[in-house]
Amino acid sequence: AIAHADGLAGALDLRDVGDDSRAAAVRAYRLAFDRTAALLRAAPDAIGAPWLSGFFARNHEALIVRTAVDNHLQDVDAVRRWLSVREGRPVAPPAADAVALQDLVERYVAALYYDPTDREALLADPLVRLLVPHPPGHLDFTVVSCMGVVTEGARGRELEETFARLERDRGVRVVRADTETFRSVEENAQRVAAAIAEVTTPWGWLGYSQGCANGLAAESLLATGTPADRRHLTGLRCRHMLFSAANGSAHGTAADQKFLRAMVAGDLALKRFARELSGPLVEATLWALRLALDSELFVKTLGGARSLGHEGSVSLARDGHFVPHVPTTSVRGRVTPDTLPEALEMLSNLLTRQSGSPEHDTQVAVDEAVGWPVYVDTPAARVLEASAVPSRVQATHHWAPLSHEVDFVCTERDRERAIYDSPRDRLVIPWIEVNARFGLIPPRRR
Repeated sequence: AIAHADGLAGALDLRDVGDDSRAAAVRAYRLAFDRTAALLRAAPDAIGAPWLSGFFARNHEALIVRTAVDNHLQDVDAVRRWLSVREGRPVAPPAADAVALQDLVERYVAALYYDPTDREALLADPLVRLLVPHPPGHLDFTVVSCMGVVTEGARGRELEETFARLERDRGVRVVRADTETFRSVEENAQRVAAAIAEVTTPWGWLGYSQGCANGLAAESLLATGTPADRRHLTGLRCRHMLFSAANGSAHGTAADQKFLRAMVAGDLALKRFARELSGPLVEATLWALRLALDSELFVKTLGGARSLGHEGSVSLARDGHFVPHVPTTSVRGRVTPDTLPEALEMLSNLLTRQSGSPEHDTQVAVDEAVGWPVYVDTPAARVLEASAVPSRVQATHHWAPLSHEVDFVCTERDRERAIYDSPRDRLVIPWIEVNARFGLIPPRRR
């Protein structure tokens, strides 16, 4: 069915084709979607087959492009201005004819994706060109949102406008896990698990940055918990990772090493004061240092910081328990000079030096931001790898999901380059649509 649809759509010239021919190609793809969905219902482990995960990935990327094009046509947020800045040409009102639509597809593929080879592959894919929509209607689904290491938890505003559109158009509710800034993965996992316990519909979790590790840890916590905890996992349909730091980052590993070196250097620097100052004063100083280092705030913050390193990902990958055959989609980024926020210049340059490669989004390396553990080979890691859907690298930065949260660091240069204005809907809505397309997210019954 997939081959038939590809052959039918690939033979069309979508810049000059009648509605009947386009409709026939769409019907052929819908048949392929339905047959793939039937296979996944009968044999969920089929998601690990390369041809099926490849078709899943093609659909996810096609829906990313479609979502960006839809945002442009509907004038959502500042997407039109972002595209004009990326292209270096003025904003023009969009036309609705077939030629203009294909032109928009080409422009957004060029603006969104980093690798020229990926751009060529996407533009050669008739599934991308055809812009197949998902049938309208509400879905029976809840998103559990797990945000990064810096967050206001349940009060956060990450992806706020996208979530509002998702609820309005699809009836999909979003529950924000009340995670805290710079807390250990284990502590935040308990908060994610508490959010999951509120859900009464089929659900999936959405992780951003270190929130991906929090989501995985919560899943493992429930899988090894009480029978009631394990029942919550029966509703899990899919996972989605944005710029995942679940494998850690060179930033965290380097910061951990620097902290240890600073402690040693501080100890050596203080030794000379032991012979120059009175004993009571030295004891009082050491007491104050111990009090600070033993404080709850310091211990929690240190635990959260250490979880950002590569070592912090080992225990989760080694001991975790994850639901098999649950598709894991992801979005990865590769920063470029024209997509780099001014506030992240130092972090970006540091990561390039620390990792020895510029292939990163300023905070996570491209080959680490995937949906499975890359440094540990265990049964748990293989469960996640078998369910992971491939993703193409986008030309963007680690803070792409943020808007209100970065107002205070947004510079004039950032505004001129529209750094924070990329289509944010493409980070979430395609994930929902592709899982609905393959029957993993059911329509809401009236």
